[in-house]
Amino acid sequence: MGEDALVIGLCSVPAIGDPRDALPSSVNHSGDSDSTGTGCGNIGGAVHGARAIPAEWLRTPELREEIETLPNDALVEFSPGSPTDPSWTQRHPGW
Repeated sequence: MGEDALVIGLCSVPAIGDPRDALPSSVNHSGDSDSTGTGCGNIGGAVHGARAIPAEWLRTPELREEIETLPNDALVEFSPGSPTDPSWTQRHPGW
């Protein structure tokens, strides 16, 4: 089942292009639509970045600040050296 979700998500992004069309096409079927939509969103985000997300979709997501902070925190965590920003260590205490 996972490979089907990956293929649908993967094919929706380049075939359709615009997230307004790619996401609905990736979830409107009788299969595992939450997984295919997640795959499409992740692949589309990796390919096009945040600039491709329609502005109206960014206005109201729950936990928006956390969604925007997490990728930056991951870059710090997996970069050479240790995180030095005290707010980073407060968000990720390591226990």
